[in-house]
Amino acid sequence: MERDETFVQELLNSQTRLHAFILSLLADRAAADDVLQETNMVLWRKAEEFKAGTRFTAWAMKVAHFQVLAYLRKRGRDRHCFDAETLDRLAHTVKERAGRFEHIRDALHDCVAGLSPVQRELLNRRYYLEQSLRTISDQTGRPAGSIAQTLYRVRAVLLRCIDRRAARGEAS
Repeated sequence: MERDETFVQELLNSQTRLHAFILSLLADRAAADDVLQETNMVLWRKAEEFKAGTRFTAWAMKVAHFQVLAYLRKRGRDRHCFDAETLDRLAHTVKERAGRFEHIRDALHDCVAGLSPVQRELLNRRYYLEQSLRTISDQTGRPAGSIAQTLYRVRAVLLRCIDRRAARGEAS
């Protein structure tokens, strides 16, 4: 029972990355949705093969890669499809970059945590709540130009922090 719950949690946690991976290989949202569904079914059938404590997403991406190949074989000789060799190279590149993006995302999370509460609130309003500078200005009583300048400085601080962590090979 616990094993099933762990597997389901890993499967749920990987959905966004799996979909992005599949979409990067197919460049067709409807096809990617179909292949993700097929991939999930295969993963569920192969749940016993997964060993807890190993990298679930890497394993799931390998299954997804094979599902993309199967999808393309079914589609036949569509001139807009990649051949298997090109698809393999593309999949390898996407997997390689996904690891780097995860590292950067982790560093960003840590760097944002190091900001002051006021700076985090400003980032939250602008990028999470997608408020305009005018809306933030109206709500805080600060000039929009001042808010824009503060956001610029905060982004520069975050970039330097991420760069330092990347140079040291750090992330949580």
